[in-house]
Amino acid sequence: MNINDAPSNPILGKEIEDFLKINKIQTPTSGGVELSEDDRIFAIEYYMKEALKVLGLDFTHTSMQHVPHRLSCMFVCEKFWGLLPDNFPNIEIIKTDTCQPFTVENVEILTYCDQHLMPIRGQATIAYSTKNCKEKLYLPTASIHRMVEYFCKRPQDIRNMTSQIEASLRYILKTEDVAVFVNAKYSCMRTKVLSTHRDSLNCIKTSGIFNDLSAIETQVFMRMLEKL
Repeated sequence: MNINDAPSNPILGKEIEDFLKINKIQTPTSGGVELSEDDRIFAIEYYMKEALKVLGLDFTHTSMQHVPHRLSCMFVCEKFWGLLPDNFPNIEIIKTDTCQPFTVENVEILTYCDQHLMPIRGQATIAYSTKNCKEKLYLPTASIHRMVEYFCKRPQDIRNMTSQIEASLRYILKTEDVAVFVNAKYSCMRTKVLSTHRDSLNCIKTSGIFNDLSAIETQVFMRMLEKL
């Protein structure tokens, strides 16, 4: 999804970013995120061109002339728009009467390694319960997908991203009962021939009743835990 494809909720985004900082799991950023979109694209284009020149690439060739601009637009508008809290998606939050745990499977993960900026691909399973909440809230599946995508759109360590998703769900749903499981593959490891295509990383972050595995009530989530 492109940065301009969906409406955002800057207020909620800033609240969640503050919550991540309290929990010391925020993505480290510098003053660059305060620049306008155009200024960031211009700056990245300039430095990208200089870097590619050092590699010896010829910008008089038609195939290379627009590469720095394409890359800068890709970084700002496609790959890393999740660095800005103003871009947090405008998700739907619904009141519910049910006390049963909710589980969402096969949530797509496509993020980028914070050391090599190369893709990390995988899937997430998310579970939460409102059983112990005074106000019972529910997130539609589409909202969960959009929220996960937001955290994917930043250079990430997969473990920290899993924690960010879990903490954000606790904040939004006003519950302490959340579990997030991610299974993903690092393409940077594959290109360096340090792992095979079968190798993947499993990360899980739990809170509340999900810290006690005997309290997990859904068969889907139990099947997920068997993969660990």
